Amino acid sequence: MPPALKFSFEDVQRRLEKTHPHVIGVQTTTPTIRQAIKAAKNAKEVVPDACVVLRDYHVSFLQEETMKECPGVDICVRGEAEYTMLELM
Repeated sequence: MPPALKFSFEDVQRRLEKTHPHVIGVQTTTPTIRQAIKAAKNAKEVVPDACVVLRDYHVSFLQEETMKECPGVDICVRGEAEYTMLELM
């Protein structure tokens, strides 16, 4: 599956360095979980004080395993995440 907006990990890192967000959300699906975990780890390295949130399908079913695999993740949002993400903000 191609990355969103055709950004490479380096493109995302540059954007994070420039914007220094407080919250970074990463969508997860089972076919793309490796890329999502890599994105979350990279995000936490670039902006260590940001809250990194994994959301959607994969973490809805395998949140504990995913959190163990990616300790830099602060929150996993299970199920439909739209309203929960709004509440988190």
